[in-house]
Amino acid sequence: MEKFEIKLKSNNNIFTAGDTVYGFIYLFLKDSIKAKSIKLLIFGKIDTKWTYSDGKSYIRYRGEDSYVKLEFIIWNGAEHGDTLNPGEHQFPFNFTIPQYCPFSFEGKYGQIHYFFKAEIDRPWRLNSKAELTFVVKPQVDLNQIPDIGRPVIGCIDDDLGVKFFSNGKVDAKITLLKSGYICGEAITPNISITNSSTKSIQKIEISLEQFILCRAKAFGKVSIENDPPPPYEIKLTIDD
Repeated sequence: MEKFEIKLKSNNNIFTAGDTVYGFIYLFLKDSIKAKSIKLLIFGKIDTKWTYSDGKSYIRYRGEDSYVKLEFIIWNGAEHGDTLNPGEHQFPFNFTIPQYCPFSFEGKYGQIHYFFKAEIDRPWRLNSKAELTFVVKPQVDLNQIPDIGRPVIGCIDDDLGVKFFSNGKVDAKITLLKSGYICGEAITPNISITNSSTKSIQKIEISLEQFILCRAKAFGKVSIENDPPPPYEIKLTIDD
């Protein structure tokens, strides 16, 4: 067997829920082979895992669920003979991504991933396998979310120095023109600083963080792992 792979009619293998994916299984044989069938399997899975330590022992939490789990017989040896002849073979297929499928995600404690798997069932031999991942991107209509166009304002204040020896106060305010953005859209914050201290500000850093909540089980016990950041964060570097 010279080549066995899955190909999609897409430039980047990125889709949204509801899209129909067109592709084919490509097989190139130098010599004929015996086979029972060629199967195509489609998976959409979520996996979570992490380890917790109480200082005495470790507990490994794992969780998984399936959004898509399908299997198709693309070629049946019982119907077409049990021999695949030398040369090129293409077996087309199409698949519609269910509307309920969440978008692909890769994180520290969990992931959501989608992939195709093709398999040639060969008698008295190891099965030949091919695999191809694809991405489901978010599809969000911000117009359907109430108050999404309202501005967002966040404030922080910091008293510099230690108790009884204050160097003054620094106030910072960050403003966004709206509270909702889509992937690829530029976010332009407006920051105002009131420095009432005796120290100068060297630099201002802004970070955008994501909140993820993962669930998993160990011995029937449910665990929740998260790292909740604030919706915004302003870091001030003060000159000593």
